[in-house]
Amino acid sequence: MLPDDSKHDIPWTGPEIQGWTGENIHPVAKDQQVSAEKTSLAYDMTIVPAFTLASPAIGVHGDHTTSSSTAMMRHEMKVRFPSYLATRPMKPVCFSLDRRRVLLASAGAVAGSAVMGFCRSPLWADEGDAEPTSFQIACLTVPFSAFPLTRAFHGIKAAGYRFVAWGTSHRENPGGKSIPVMPTDAPPSKARELAKQCRDLGLEPLMMFSMVYPEAPEGLKVLTRRIEQASAAQISQVLTFGHTKGENRKLWIERFKKLGPIARDNGVLLVVKQHGGSTGTGKACAEIVREIGDAGIKVNYDAGNVMDYLNVDPIPDIRECADVVHSFCMKDHRNWPLDQDCGSGFGEIDHYRLLDPVAFAGRKMPLCCENVFAPIVPRPDTPEGIDMLARRVREYLETVVAGLQAPAR
Repeated sequence: MLPDDSKHDIPWTGPEIQGWTGENIHPVAKDQQVSAEKTSLAYDMTIVPAFTLASPAIGVHGDHTTSSSTAMMRHEMKVRFPSYLATRPMKPVCFSLDRRRVLLASAGAVAGSAVMGFCRSPLWADEGDAEPTSFQIACLTVPFSAFPLTRAFHGIKAAGYRFVAWGTSHRENPGGKSIPVMPTDAPPSKARELAKQCRDLGLEPLMMFSMVYPEAPEGLKVLTRRIEQASAAQISQVLTFGHTKGENRKLWIERFKKLGPIARDNGVLLVVKQHGGSTGTGKACAEIVREIGDAGIKVNYDAGNVMDYLNVDPIPDIRECADVVHSFCMKDHRNWPLDQDCGSGFGEIDHYRLLDPVAFAGRKMPLCCENVFAPIVPRPDTPEGIDMLARRVREYLETVVAGLQAPAR
């Protein structure tokens, strides 16, 4: 039930609407019309049947929602607020229904449009993240590393992906040596050619691995070259991460402050993900990114690594860094019956809760599948077997995203 409003009186500021009877509709007692339940995922508000429609004025105080007036409708409806509303500082805002839209619609259409308009309304005036995130579900070439790179591209395309991310290396011949996808010293033109190969297949490249730790002696040089390669290939993000036992915060900040302007000048985002050690959580990475304060440096979130290396629950951790997360390396993890990474949906991570804090960030968000394999059982020894698992992971993530951004929420 809603908490007592006695200490949170909100003045009625919305216009009265001429109801279906032609009479002015006035606010009614909330306890007769609305009940709300706060869950870990969302606020659920049920609007019970009524004969008229009143303009709602909903006030938000701290971590709960109160009402000084109520929407009255002919059909019971449920309005769901995304859970990020519960974790953001908010201030009272009033909502009013569009009078013309109400008067021109039928009774049934009015009820539907009222709820939909209500759901789309931002709850704070100075936040611009109410628009749905454009999740770009990509597959890294990493799961296909035992096979030629060209076969990886064809397999990713066959698995239904429209986006691809470049991994580290591939074995071009059976039993042969692994060859880097893009050598660190390769000229930018080589990256442009490989990107064209992807696009000719109908795959848009979104991200590439840096293959160097930021704290490495050659880290600044290699990351600069990676940014130049990505720019030539029109790839939006370069991914890096620290050593699993690294303690190099001061050096990271020094180098990233130099790399930020280079990334921006090249139209590229340098993203850093969790990889154990002092940068093993999203919170730790976000603290560094915020201290750097450069729009060219952001966070990539890897929930599997957070759970694997430090045994930290990624669900509360993602909320510590969601504002600076601009992409994900998608992998899942199990602690039982084996301690093992796996493909999304095969592990213990709840991806609805994981992606919820960024589901309405209003920006493009690559979800790059780094692991597609099932746990416990042996991995496929044919590329066709990997194709099948890659498809399954894509379909799973598409289902999660569709659910998180469904209008009924």
